[in-house]
Amino acid sequence: MGYPAGPFGDIAVSAAPPPGAPRRRRPTDAPAPAPSAPVPPVAPAPVDRTPALDAAALVDEIQNLSSEDFASLMAGAAASRRLRSGDKVKGRVVRVTRDAIFCDVGAKSEAMLPRTESDAEIAVGDVIHATVLSSDDRGLRVGRHLSGGGEEQLEDAYNSGVSVEGRVESRNTGGFVVRVGGARAFCPLSHMDRTLAEDLDSYVGQSFAFKVLQFGAGDAVVSRRALAEAEAEKRAAATWETLTEGDMREALVVAHHAAGAFVEVDGVRGLIPRREAGWGHDAALPAIGSRVQARVTRADRDTRKLSLSLKDPGSTPWSRVGLDFVEGGAYTGRVTRLTEFGAFINLAPGLEGLLHISRILDKKAPKGQSIEDVMKVGDELRVRIVSVEIERERLQLAVVRPGEPEEAPEPRPTLPRDTGKLGTLADIFGKVKVQR
Repeated sequence: MGYPAGPFGDIAVSAAPPPGAPRRRRPTDAPAPAPSAPVPPVAPAPVDRTPALDAAALVDEIQNLSSEDFASLMAGAAASRRLRSGDKVKGRVVRVTRDAIFCDVGAKSEAMLPRTESDAEIAVGDVIHATVLSSDDRGLRVGRHLSGGGEEQLEDAYNSGVSVEGRVESRNTGGFVVRVGGARAFCPLSHMDRTLAEDLDSYVGQSFAFKVLQFGAGDAVVSRRALAEAEAEKRAAATWETLTEGDMREALVVAHHAAGAFVEVDGVRGLIPRREAGWGHDAALPAIGSRVQARVTRADRDTRKLSLSLKDPGSTPWSRVGLDFVEGGAYTGRVTRLTEFGAFINLAPGLEGLLHISRILDKKAPKGQSIEDVMKVGDELRVRIVSVEIERERLQLAVVRPGEPEEAPEPRPTLPRDTGKLGTLADIFGKVKVQR
């Protein structure tokens, strides 16, 4: 009678005699049997070569593991747990097909990432970060954000926290209608952007990534701002580590205020005070949505206060006096302020001079006549620089009368304002030409 083959092949089994049974005599103790048919030789029983488990040695090996090796083993065990929707995973690409990318994320099966959510240059061996969309009998699906589809994709995105791609279809008084595949969602006006564009219709027709804030009974509410805020927080943390007073940074103008212009520098909100918008008290604020180069004047990491300036400290308006604006020269200016003692005339951004009342109303003026009767703010007129006070940064002006020559004299170099010294004779007469 034979035995069925086991998982390790055919194994011959020999039964041992029961206790108390008479001992069989050795073949040499009994007479030889009568000759009969030849008996085939019996094959020797196979030897079990499976190593025996040494429990004591295994315990000793575990106790001798380093903390790093033990943590690695535990991490491997944790990775093999059943992943849930919404879990963040990291995996290495093991296969790439035309429609999907398969990654080893430490689970029982490979994770599938659609090619539409990956870079075209991705290759076997690359490491990717993704979010679990579903884990069931159909396999493990991961994604960076959902695209296409309808209510099922909106529900998956809501449950997993993954962004969903949608196209802004139309706008109403409360917000925007966003189409996600075959389904529609609503994005409130305040959730379309961190800083809304002045032209709200500019969003219509564009596709963005959205976070699903609410889903149920066929209604879905999405937010683009939620994703932008999260991204800005990451960038801001890194930006604060590098901000230094005196740095020149590109700033995006996001809003106007009585105090100045609010801007954003790599995720950090800051202010350009109105007095720092340019040289001159009437400098215009840069347009909302424009990008400007601004100098950091204050970067307080503790209070998270950032101030910037559009003024170039190396090019003050007074640096042009003696070169572009010289004593005796005639220039066109604009009236910016009227006072009881005269009018202030703007010659260039941040550069003003005083036109004294005695040079506006002469002795022949009718009694009771005022400056307002002669000129008003915003008027343009030709004036001449009659004197320059470098140390006090003052220009004295006079009106160019009809028929007076307007040719400006040759520019004359001015002495530095911060020295207060005349210098040597060579400094003074170094540029004087000697007639021979």
